[in-house]
Amino acid sequence: MQSAASTLKKRQEWAQPALVVFSLAVAYLLPFEGVLLSYALLGPAHYLTQLNWLHDRDYFIADRGSRLLFLAVGVGGLLYALYLSRESGLHGTLYMIVMVGMAVILLGRFSFATFMALTLVVAGGGWWLKDVPAAYVILALLLPTIIHVALFTLLFLLVGAQKRGDLAGKVTALCWIGAAALVVAVPPAINVLWPEWFGGHRRYFDAVAQRMGAGPDQPLDRGWSAAYGLLTFAYTYHYLNWFSKTELLQWHRIAPARLYPIAALYVASVGLYLYDYALGFAVLLLLSFIHVIAELPLDAQVMRALLRGLLPRRAATSGGD
Repeated sequence: MQSAASTLKKRQEWAQPALVVFSLAVAYLLPFEGVLLSYALLGPAHYLTQLNWLHDRDYFIADRGSRLLFLAVGVGGLLYALYLSRESGLHGTLYMIVMVGMAVILLGRFSFATFMALTLVVAGGGWWLKDVPAAYVILALLLPTIIHVALFTLLFLLVGAQKRGDLAGKVTALCWIGAAALVVAVPPAINVLWPEWFGGHRRYFDAVAQRMGAGPDQPLDRGWSAAYGLLTFAYTYHYLNWFSKTELLQWHRIAPARLYPIAALYVASVGLYLYDYALGFAVLLLLSFIHVIAELPLDAQVMRALLRGLLPRRAATSGGD
């Protein structure tokens, strides 16, 4: 006889294909406004709860010294690149090269001294690569956005299906791939429900959409519809996938000392977006980037697990982002 926990887990696994279909429906109903709404209404709760979850797992960095160095460079470098640098594009690219390099180095479980030395080597190499346009596009622009919410989410789904070997995981991964392909092959209709609102806020995702095939300085067409539809689908499912993992997150076991501040910060964040979307975006941008950076060590473990065909024991409880 199956336990209640096992039954709940199976229900959550079979709920994933339904969430994929729901996210696909949002992409076709609200292709342009959908990503902006998901980012504002679901994003802050995702950042806060995931950071809480990662903190309880030491950010998947076993060595305390290496963990502190990774977090210090991650937060300090981000503050500089976003708010202090006069060349945020160049320094932002260098920052992302260093953080990705540090996440990969952490797979080696080196001593703290070796980890710090290798980080300096990566920083030196990153200095020469920071001016390369491709490095800026991939690392500074696409990694924190579509790569994080689409590619990494798909990798988590594939690794989950690979590890468990269950039908639900395989169906979910196939549904995700099929849904993404459908949006690209048959883009949503060019129908903007709130033209003035979308026109005032689209600048936050236009640069990403252009790198996904939308024509710059062109009116909304098939390219724009496919790009924004894919963004809406990816962001919506990325968030819903995370919130659906109730067995993983254990909402009811979060201590009130953390739960109440998380809830208060979420309400304040949504309030900022409702009051002034531009203000909310500017304030929450730091938190958004921090959660992307904090997850990089886990992402590196998952990519290694996918290549090896097995999931590291510590990452086995992740269930996806």
